[in-house]
Amino acid sequence: ICDNMRAVVSAFCKFEANNFNLLNSDLQPVGAGVYLVSTALNHSCAPNAVVVFDGPKLFLRATKRINAGEEVTISYIELAATTDTRKQELKHRYFFDCACNVCTDGGVRDVDL
Repeated sequence: ICDNMRAVVSAFCKFEANNFNLLNSDLQPVGAGVYLVSTALNHSCAPNAVVVFDGPKLFLRATKRINAGEEVTISYIELAATTDTRKQELKHRYFFDCACNVCTDGGVRDVDL
């Protein structure tokens, strides 16, 4: 039973880290799905692509020119949050420390208004 439980927990964790919420026309969640191609996409706080849906179909759209050989990235989280909030969420939900240009000294700084 212990090995079976490990396999179930492992599968659940992989699903949780790689799924997309499926929303209805009112933007209410109605399910979750894993799209194998999208599981290879890494995070950036300055992504060059976004994921969009048409019903259950996932599409990847470039938000800027992507050169041959350049990594295609998406944001796993809400980009309007502060750097500290984004980093905390990425650590908590996805278990990594973001080192993208926006989160390092070379990136844009948060501004207090």
